[in-house]
Amino acid sequence: MLLTLLRKCVTFDYMEPTFSIRNEGTVVAITAHNDAALTLIHDNLATESWQWLGNYTVVVDHRFAEDVVNILVDAGGEIV
Repeated sequence: MLLTLLRKCVTFDYMEPTFSIRNEGTVVAITAHNDAALTLIHDNLATESWQWLGNYTVVVDHRFAEDVVNILVDAGGEIV
């Protein structure tokens, strides 16, 4: 039992930060799939509270989306 819990903790700690991207017309929604991805967003992007849909999706203007995605990928994120 303890070994199973330990494996889950270790796996979680080293989870790859993954995102999904949705084009919504004038804005692009970037959704963090795990806490590692969410931390990557908070550490690398300056966002305002009105840009967030819930706790895991940040919305950016479509003109800046490519640069934002490049920043997240360069920081170690993976788009799925």
